[in-house]
Amino acid sequence: MNQPTTSDRFGVEWLRRRITPKMRQQLTGFAFAFVGMVLMSCNYITAKIAMEGFNPKTFASLWYVEATLLSLGLTFAMGQGRQLRLRGAELRLMLWLGITLTFVALFGWAGLSKMDPTFNSFLSRLTPMMIILLGVVMLKEQVRPLEWVAVAVMVGGGVLSTLGGTWQAEWWAIVLVLAGCFCAALQFTIAKLGDDKGIPPLVVNVYRIAVAAVVITLVTLALGEFDLTKAQPRHWAALLIGALIGPCLSVTLTFASYRYWEMTRTAMVMTLQPLVVFPMAWVMFHDVPGGWKLIGGLVILVGGLWLVALHRPPHETVRPEKK
Repeated sequence: MNQPTTSDRFGVEWLRRRITPKMRQQLTGFAFAFVGMVLMSCNYITAKIAMEGFNPKTFASLWYVEATLLSLGLTFAMGQGRQLRLRGAELRLMLWLGITLTFVALFGWAGLSKMDPTFNSFLSRLTPMMIILLGVVMLKEQVRPLEWVAVAVMVGGGVLSTLGGTWQAEWWAIVLVLAGCFCAALQFTIAKLGDDKGIPPLVVNVYRIAVAAVVITLVTLALGEFDLTKAQPRHWAALLIGALIGPCLSVTLTFASYRYWEMTRTAMVMTLQPLVVFPMAWVMFHDVPGGWKLIGGLVILVGGLWLVALHRPPHETVRPEKK
């Protein structure tokens, strides 16, 4: 009698037979989106530390210049260097993408420099909602009613997390962050249009940050605000690490998720960010999540798990994977 293999004993083969191509595609999309979200959450911490030594414009200039060099190296290492040669409508689309990131950086980093990273993370939950709305309006994507409810639960958890807190945030900073949220939603929508044209995620991200790096650096120099005098080694370290895992790796993974499921699904996963930011803010800034923060974080987690459980359409056809 044949002995069962190790994979059979642990049910691996049974699980493989149960996972349909559509389920595999959905899981892949979720994996890219989730890892991208976790890495993107680190932006709140590394950027907050770095901006203790740089003003927002100098920080943004250095941040995106380094990210551009890293992304270019990654693109050539993956053998996609030739695909950087874009023309016509594709090139114009990528230039607009870079311009939107410029406004995201100038608005968003200026706002973050004036407020608590946890509060900033909550305000930024409006970005996924704006992405969903833009996806429905511009890309004709569909969202089921129960999925809207799950997103509402997650955003509601973010609201609960702010109750009873002392944020010391200026209204002007809030306005800047909200303006940055809209520009961020617009850039992800443009990136989705680039993916629909077959532009690889690495190439999309190179154009996104390279254009922003050039524009922000020129603006900073023209205004005479390029200042390195206050930067210490830990500020440089936070800048270098943050530029790698933030605008380089996290956004590339986020864009890659578009190839496996809709942009609105990725936007929903991004709503989990406060749950990741809470423990990091605690470790780095000794901001202990408790009370309403803890309750709100748990509500966000429940909503996120519910969303994943809801998004298992069994009878949809598999979209062809783009090469």
